[in-house]
Amino acid sequence: MRGPILYALAYVAFRLRNVGTLSVPRVVTALACAAIIPVALNAAAIVALGLLAAIWIALIAYETLRYRSFRAEIRTAAH
Repeated sequence: MRGPILYALAYVAFRLRNVGTLSVPRVVTALACAAIIPVALNAAAIVALGLLAAIWIALIAYETLRYRSFRAEIRTAAH
């Protein structure tokens, strides 16, 4: 359970150091992963995995929709 939290926070730290901006969605994801630890300790493993997957799927969906126009701009500039 600590792995996804560390991954999200490492991404935040890397981006903060190199770009100087804070990735709020990744911080929220790390906090959400930390919040489900008590549930994960008392629930079946498949439930904990499902909750963790739902958190990361929500992050991926948000970032896909949020940066859609930026990706389209990059694709058209390359041609």
